Amino acid sequence: MGGADVLVPANYWGAAVYSPMAYVTPAVAMLAVDALGLDRLDSFYAGRAANALLFIAAVAFAIWIAPTGCPAVALIFLLPMSL
Repeated sequence: MGGADVLVPANYWGAAVYSPMAYVTPAVAMLAVDALGLDRLDSFYAGRAANALLFIAAVAFAIWIAPTGCPAVALIFLLPMSL
């Protein structure tokens, strides 16, 4: 048997490129919907909505603290990769 049977661990240090808030916010919303007894699709939509609200709050804060260039900041945040 060749090298196909050998498992080699791969360490991806820093693989999570987003802050924990990007994961915690939807998870909390999904847990809240699960506690209400709704189905998984509602839980998924609640997680997506919570993530969108976090993104809107982050954009509003970034535009608020930007001393100049607010239209440029808003344009960057409206790009598909940012959304």
